[in-house]
Amino acid sequence: KAELEQFRTFMQIMRKQLPKDIFWSPNGEANDFVSTPFWNEDMKLKEYILNVFFECWKTLPHDKLKYFENRDAIDIMISSVDKANGMKWVSEMLNVPISNCYALGDSDNDLPILLKTQEFSKDYVVGNHKFKGGYEPSHRFGTGKYEEMLDALLRDLSLY
Repeated sequence: KAELEQFRTFMQIMRKQLPKDIFWSPNGEANDFVSTPFWNEDMKLKEYILNVFFECWKTLPHDKLKYFENRDAIDIMISSVDKANGMKWVSEMLNVPISNCYALGDSDNDLPILLKTQEFSKDYVVGNHKFKGGYEPSHRFGTGKYEEMLDALLRDLSLY
């Protein structure tokens, strides 16, 4: 509850300071705990968004928040939200061994789940993204090669 309250306060301040026409990623139900302002290729807008973000970050309590800066956006989320925890929860709920789980990703916000599944050599990445901490996936596919990645995944699952 405290995480959610910090997130909402932080996002209210951010939204007040950013231009009204900034595109915010529609995250569906995740909007309650993940928000993503985009700058796309506009480097002036990127600098402006990141300046506002870091000014808010310095002045507000943010111990319950984390962020991932991507190539064209910044994901701001509650610190307990990550895909690795989600994968663990779903695998337990469905009674599927974690060793039978595969992870697909393309940016730093996918790093927790990619690292977890890399223990089993089942991590797949699209794009040439340089991950924090020097992580390198065991299966990498070129930028935009989602179909190629899915073909490899389906072959590995023996569905072809």
